[in-house]
Amino acid sequence: MTVYQHWDPLELCVVGKAYPPEFYTWIKDDNTRKKFEQVARETEEDFQKLIILLTQFGVEVVRPHIPDTFEDCMVDDVWVPPPVIPRDYFIQIHDTLWVPVVPNLNHAHNTFKKQNAKTWAEFQRHDQLKHIRKLQFYSEIFKQCNVNPTDCTYISGCFVSRLGEDLFFATQSIYDDWSVIQRQVDQLFPHTKNHIVDAQGHGDAVYCPVTEGLIISIAEEDYTNSFPSWEVVHLPKSHYAAHKMFQASM
Repeated sequence: MTVYQHWDPLELCVVGKAYPPEFYTWIKDDNTRKKFEQVARETEEDFQKLIILLTQFGVEVVRPHIPDTFEDCMVDDVWVPPPVIPRDYFIQIHDTLWVPVVPNLNHAHNTFKKQNAKTWAEFQRHDQLKHIRKLQFYSEIFKQCNVNPTDCTYISGCFVSRLGEDLFFATQSIYDDWSVIQRQVDQLFPHTKNHIVDAQGHGDAVYCPVTEGLIISIAEEDYTNSFPSWEVVHLPKSHYAAHKMFQASM
């Protein structure tokens, strides 16, 4: 399988998977447990609707594997998040599946600041073990691919835009050293033209080249240098503030 740009015909898709309802038997409060079980059922129902749609278009669907022994999904007595977002952990670029084998450092720093139980060294160890466990959900899928492990965390579906022989790598924060990223990606991809895009987070949540010559973006960003002569459609302001209110109420 090869992927050269986002608008290539989709042949195979990895659809995520959440923990099933029986995973939540450890929750003692009946009402709380039933709510989580309901979310689990509804999540899988949504995944099945997506799978039906994909198969109608002739797309082959593969899914990660969650072990029946749920204790195998724990690291240091902490549950590892289920594999619901495959694109955050790898990406197919041309004929190779690139898999970062280390956790995202920027995300690690942000998470570390929100806790006070571990030292940075302890947190890094824990974060690495969690990342290894997350990748194990996809181990059977990896066996079917031409996998290239990498320690560059700027290579995943949430950071890379593939446009033929041009690859665009999104930054992760305002503090990123663009020259360091450029050197890394140029070493890994010597036969493509590699560009850095100022996304300061998940690039796929900021802009999307939907077809050749057209970008949709939520950012007040000038893409003239990165995508000269491309049309850019800026979406109106979203209701993200309401989303934050919803998060705070949980």
